Amino acid sequence: MAEIKLLEGEDIESAIRRFKKAVILGGALSDAKRHSFYLTKSQKRRQKSKVARKRERRRIAKMRQFEPDEEPKKPWWTGDTWPPDMTKKPDVEKEPPGYIDWQRNNFPTESIQEEPSTYVAGIAEYSVDDFSGVIIVRNKPDPEKSGRAEKYSFPGGGVKDNETPSRGMVREFKEETGFDINQPSENDIIYELTKGIHTVRFYRVTITSGKAKMGDEIEDLKLKDKEALLDFIKDGGVRFNHARAFLKYMNVEQPVQEEVHV
Repeated sequence: MAEIKLLEGEDIESAIRRFKKAVILGGALSDAKRHSFYLTKSQKRRQKSKVARKRERRRIAKMRQFEPDEEPKKPWWTGDTWPPDMTKKPDVEKEPPGYIDWQRNNFPTESIQEEPSTYVAGIAEYSVDDFSGVIIVRNKPDPEKSGRAEKYSFPGGGVKDNETPSRGMVREFKEETGFDINQPSENDIIYELTKGIHTVRFYRVTITSGKAKMGDEIEDLKLKDKEALLDFIKDGGVRFNHARAFLKYMNVEQPVQEEVHV
């Protein structure tokens, strides 16, 4: 703490001016402004909380700049005039728990937009000696699904970026079975369904060359007689959408067991 001695014959006002100068040069006021003086743990927590609340009030004030002018009483989170980077809106069907909780729940990290995807699979008949059937495969168990046994399906997979569905079909069939197929056209589509922004497409394909060779993700590859495959579908051995596609392929109507994931 700054201190001065009163000089002989010095008036009080002059002494006060010297004291103020000593305080300023000593940095005591700067320390007080920066809260650099000693604080207990509880005082530090309260001070940190006050700073956080002040910062949050400033953020809320900025957000309220985007309220619709024509509807000043409308809550800002339901407004139409959002900043360009706020691509994810809250569920306005439910009463928001408050801005701070809503912001914490909806913006924990940078929001990621889900990209559209296309999945393709091919139904191909093949003959070995006197036996003819349809090729089906079974993927290896997925560790993320608790090792649940996979059902059989037709060879296929996801289409890569900058790849057409028909070319993706040729690539996936080769990777999973070892066989080369013709590049299918739009006329070869047997069955197609859309789930939101995702598309699943089944093609009728023809094997042109190659030898049977299971891919890295394949656990089993079978050549199944068409009638036996229909019975296999009744028993629930084929994935749901693949079973529906084969029934379309055969022009047959029969019930298909829904997949139940436990």
